[in-house]
Amino acid sequence: MRRTEPEPTDAATTAVPTLPPRLGAERRFTPVTPVSPTFDVSEDGAPFYSTGPVPYSPQSPHTRALPELGDSPVPPPTARTGSTAAPGRRWRRLVAVLAVLAILGSVGWGGWYLLEGRWTTAPALASLSQADAEAEAHLAELQVVFQQDYSEDVPAGQVIRTDPAEGERVLREGTMTAWVSRGPERFSVPTGVGKSREDAEQLITGESLKLGTVTEEFHDEVAAGVVISQGVPPGELVKRDTPVDLVVSKGPAPVDVANFTGKPIGELQSWAKANRIALGTTEENHDTVPRGVVISQNPAEGQLHRGGSISVVVSKGPVMVKVPAGLRGLGADAAAQKVRDAGLVPEFKRLVPITFGTVYGVEPGEGATVPKGSTVIINLV
Repeated sequence: MRRTEPEPTDAATTAVPTLPPRLGAERRFTPVTPVSPTFDVSEDGAPFYSTGPVPYSPQSPHTRALPELGDSPVPPPTARTGSTAAPGRRWRRLVAVLAVLAILGSVGWGGWYLLEGRWTTAPALASLSQADAEAEAHLAELQVVFQQDYSEDVPAGQVIRTDPAEGERVLREGTMTAWVSRGPERFSVPTGVGKSREDAEQLITGESLKLGTVTEEFHDEVAAGVVISQGVPPGELVKRDTPVDLVVSKGPAPVDVANFTGKPIGELQSWAKANRIALGTTEENHDTVPRGVVISQNPAEGQLHRGGSISVVVSKGPVMVKVPAGLRGLGADAAAQKVRDAGLVPEFKRLVPITFGTVYGVEPGEGATVPKGSTVIINLV
C-alpha cells in the first residue's frame, strides 16, 4: 500500500473529513471509480482498503440529501479546489503551445508560398503547334496568349519563342505570350522601269525594300532621268530590306561634231542621220564653191547631244548669166563692153593675122547661160 499525498496547489486545501468509527470488523476493497465520487478514494486516486460505511448508505459521509425544491436557494458555486485547477493550467499550456505552433506553421507556409509556392516554371513551347502549346501551358497552370510573327527557320503554324522564355519563373495562373510563325517574310518587288527616278525610289522603299546602287547611262531613246532597268525583276518575292539597283538614263550620248565644210552635202546628211542630228540647210550662190558643196556649218566642232541640230549653208554654185546677144558684127570694143556688162570676162581671138576688128562670133554662143564671171571668147576678123 502506497502513501498518498495531495498535489501542491495555490488554492486553499480542503480538510480531510474525519472517518466515522468502524462498523464491524469487515474489510472491503474499494476500487477507484473516477465517475463515482461517493466511493472512498484517496486524493491521488489510488485504491485502498476501507472499513467504513457501505457506499451510498445513509451512514456514508459522502451521502447528502437532495434539497427540497423551492425550500432553499441554489448554493453559489464554490471555489475550485486544487485537484481541478491543475488540469486547467495544463490545458492552457497545451492550447498556448498549439497556438504558437500554428502561428509558426502559418508564417513558414506563407514564406514558402511567397518565395516558391506561388511560382512555376515556364514550359518549353518552341516548335509546338498552337493547340499543343496551349495544352502544355495548361498543364503548367498557365494561360497563353498567341501572336504572329515571320520566321526564316520555323515553319508556319509553329511557336517561334515565348515570353517568359523556357525555364524562367512565372506566377501560377499567370499568362505567357507565344509567337507563332507565319513562315518567311517576303515582299513583291515593284516595277520602276519607265518611271522617273524619284517615283521608282518611293515605290521601292514603300515596299519595305532598300534602294540599291543607282547608275546613270546614256540612252538614245529613254529620256534623261527615267529608269532604264532594275537589278531585281518586278514581281519577284524577296526578303525585307533587299536592295534594288536602278539604271537611270542620262539621255542620248553626246556626238563629236565633224566639220563638213567644202564637202558634198550628201556626206553631211549621212552623218547627221546616223547620229540623230537635225540639219538646218540653206543654199547660196558662190563663185568658187561648186554647187551642192557645204560652204559653212554651225557648229563646226565640239559635241552635240543626239537630237541636236546643225545649221549648214550649201552652195548653189556661181550666179548664172546669159551671153549677150547681138555681138556678131560689132566692133571689138563695143562687143567687149557688152560682155563685161553681163558679168562676163571678154577675151579676144584673132582668126587671121590681119583683122578689121569686127566680131565674127563668140564662145560660148550668144544667149548661152554661163556662170557669172565666166570668160567669153570674142572672135575677130
